[in-house]
Amino acid sequence: MTRSSSTEGSSSRRGSRRLVLVATTSPDDRDAVVAAVAGKADVCVCEDGVSFLERLGQAPRPDAVVVAAQLPGLSGLDALTLVRCDDPFLPAVVLLDPMDAEAKALARKAGALATLARPISPRDVVGWIELALSCFAPAPIDVKVTPRLGTARAKVQARLAQHRLSASGAVRVARPDL
Repeated sequence: MTRSSSTEGSSSRRGSRRLVLVATTSPDDRDAVVAAVAGKADVCVCEDGVSFLERLGQAPRPDAVVVAAQLPGLSGLDALTLVRCDDPFLPAVVLLDPMDAEAKALARKAGALATLARPISPRDVVGWIELALSCFAPAPIDVKVTPRLGTARAKVQARLAQHRLSASGAVRVARPDL
């Protein structure tokens, strides 16, 4: 996981820089997003779905995410679906292969703000990133925690543990139904 930062601007919401979390294995996608947010936000890059979910659990929380539909370990669409269990309002942009109508439908179902077909350019992504960064209210919103939300969080943690085990080669665990 790497972190880039730009030199201008600040976030009025937190009094610190905005943060965009990018999960992609493509250097071209990463470079396009970094160019799109230059001067507006810092960028943190993950190269697989598991590290993407782990980074979301750390502080500071990202203001928006850009995730590729296909990632090693855990797909970007599965990761986004799991994120929605814990944070249904996090703005997300999904990067897709061209002509992948099924992935586009799944991204929309997972709550993506936008889907962009590859190859992307900074010009393509800049408007969506600016919209995603503007989606936050100036003050935190109080959300009532329900038993369902706690159950979803436990499922996400169990799934991460299973992926860590299978990635280490220690054991192959079947994917649970969520």
